Amino acid sequence: MAEPVVASIATLPARVHLLSRVVAAILPQVDHLNVFFDGHENVPPCLLPHLHKVTLAYAADYGALHGSGKFLWAEKSVGYHLTIDDDLLYPPNYVSQMIAAIERHQRRAVICVLGRRFLTPILKDFYQSPMLGFSADAELVVDLHVHLPGSGTVAWHTDTFKIAPSRTPFQDDMHVALTARRQNVSIIALARPTSWVMTQEVNGFTTAAMADKIPNLNRLLREHAPWPALPAPNNQLLKDLIRRHWR
Repeated sequence: MAEPVVASIATLPARVHLLSRVVAAILPQVDHLNVFFDGHENVPPCLLPHLHKVTLAYAADYGALHGSGKFLWAEKSVGYHLTIDDDLLYPPNYVSQMIAAIERHQRRAVICVLGRRFLTPILKDFYQSPMLGFSADAELVVDLHVHLPGSGTVAWHTDTFKIAPSRTPFQDDMHVALTARRQNVSIIALARPTSWVMTQEVNGFTTAAMADKIPNLNRLLREHAPWPALPAPNNQLLKDLIRRHWR
């Protein structure tokens, strides 16, 4: 009997038009979809035909989890679990490829698309530390260990990884990274072509809007240093990755 495949998402009322595209892309690929509503009063129309396959949760009942609401079900989930975001576009083979990567790594890794790998020296400021950053739409020619995943592009098997929602808002990527470290689970960005996952345009979002979240990120970066050295591909390939993705 096939193991269950479940995806979970947290979404904002202002992104209901983006949510409909995500639901259309992901729902046919999974057995069940969990949706955390961060401020909604009504069920979006895109979900109404699918309520037999969807579990709904509301911030009014669980508190202001914000984006971390997508982890509300993760501790009790069984089988393959994916967390997704409402500002990404996922391909038709997204789930199958993520599961294939989980199995390729013997279920001992959290698999991601968007990810970051810290280089030395790691500084006190997250955005000033040298790193390889693999955006959702960037090509990656090999599976690569990373320190920090994008929490809207992660997948794992519940045999080896359990995670609860974070109570530190807007730090979900770091929350996944630190939880994986505590459980001795690797984080691996999977090989994929350019634009396999695409970003949807979010009106009104600016980097400046996240400025007040940076001190918490820097604190976590410092508190959990040193970050472990990660397995690397061969020198020439690593040099090529640094040339194309370093910032």
